Amino acid sequence: MKNRCLLLLFALAGFGCEYDGSRWASGRSEVGAIPRIADADPATRHAVTVRVPTRLQVERTAESLSVGFGGLQATNLTVGAKMSTGIECVGHIYRDGRLLPLDGFSLRAGLDFEPYAYIFTRSRNEVPIPGEEYLLEFRCTLFETDVPAQQFWSRGKGRHYRILWSQLFKETIK
Repeated sequence: MKNRCLLLLFALAGFGCEYDGSRWASGRSEVGAIPRIADADPATRHAVTVRVPTRLQVERTAESLSVGFGGLQATNLTVGAKMSTGIECVGHIYRDGRLLPLDGFSLRAGLDFEPYAYIFTRSRNEVPIPGEEYLLEFRCTLFETDVPAQQFWSRGKGRHYRILWSQLFKETIK
């Protein structure tokens, strides 16, 4: 019980924290400084080959909706010297033109696009409902920044943040 109380206190203390590019802060206090990568140089670039998705991969059953990415193909990018890189995927589901509160989100370091899927279930998310049609919109973005990857990482907060590749995928599921 004591451990649960401590865990709850830490969760409440971290709730609402935001990284402004130089330090973590909440509405009440500064949580701690995280320095930028001092020797990161976005002007000195090197080529990398990465695999990026070409389509949504959706599987609908009576009880679940699985949304992933398929058709990975190689593409060439350039990355700044010693820059931190990451992948952000943000998804939205619409029913009858209205946004459902079921957004999918992932943010991870690196540029390796590993297979994974967002799983929505009728028992947990009330999706899918038989006979209903859904519009899925998922955007994947590969980026670089001078802010090192860490817990509560926020991709757009670095002084040298840059999008390396981005694609919006849309699919209607009947």
